[in-house]
Amino acid sequence: WDSGRYINPVFNARGLLCLEDTYSEYTGGAHPNHSSQYRVFDIAAGRRLGLEAFIKPGREAALNALVNAALRRMDGLAEGASLEEAGFFVAEADAPAENFYVDGSGMYFHFPVYEIAPYAMGDRTVFLSWKELEGVSAGHRVSKPRF
Repeated sequence: WDSGRYINPVFNARGLLCLEDTYSEYTGGAHPNHSSQYRVFDIAAGRRLGLEAFIKPGREAALNALVNAALRRMDGLAEGASLEEAGFFVAEADAPAENFYVDGSGMYFHFPVYEIAPYAMGDRTVFLSWKELEGVSAGHRVSKPRF
């Protein structure tokens, strides 16, 4: 049997700290279990940031459309193809409001195993560049590179 938990920074710049909290465990059965949760913190304010810090109010549906299009591309599905027919548990996925992180390139939305698809399909991390997010991004300071 095995169990482990690891917390690592995935981005630490521009006043933001993004952490990955990974848990893995095998206690018998068909396969081990694992999950990753991401958290974004505003270092100066000393608080956790939610999706609303990065996405304009009322633009959640547009964000979800971008996430779903990216999921389809990841699996080689045609635009508008049924995710359920491709083996997912859902017809459409909502961008996870609590399980995302950012960096200078864009936003990453993480779906752990079993959240939207069976274990055999693995967990999914959808990347959307700041350019792709232009219509929905709230223009947080991370989206404006200051290199």
